[in-house]
Amino acid sequence: MKAESGIQKDWDVRVGEDLIQVKTHAKSENTNARWSAIKYDIEANISFVVIIVFSPDYKLKEFYKIPWVKCIDLIRRNKDRDVLMWNSLTEFKIPLEVLPNKEIVSFFI
Repeated sequence: MKAESGIQKDWDVRVGEDLIQVKTHAKSENTNARWSAIKYDIEANISFVVIIVFSPDYKLKEFYKIPWVKCIDLIRRNKDRDVLMWNSLTEFKIPLEVLPNKEIVSFFI
């Protein structure tokens, strides 16, 4: 189930009992930024954060699924925002070949 509002507090998608915050990124080839902005809130009602990274032509490139309790320890302050650095998420990276229906992310190309 998708959140009812674009400004739903904490989460974007409900899957069963899990509340999931989704972060998506499509970066150009020459962009070195490897982070997702995320609000640090120890009280947040989230089960997981999912980070989906697309190539410049919107093909699925990376997929991360991080339990919120782990995110709390991994969130860092970067300039004026809280971020999750993708390089610190290697244990939560899901191999693309095990994802079901990965082709659907490129349906609009």
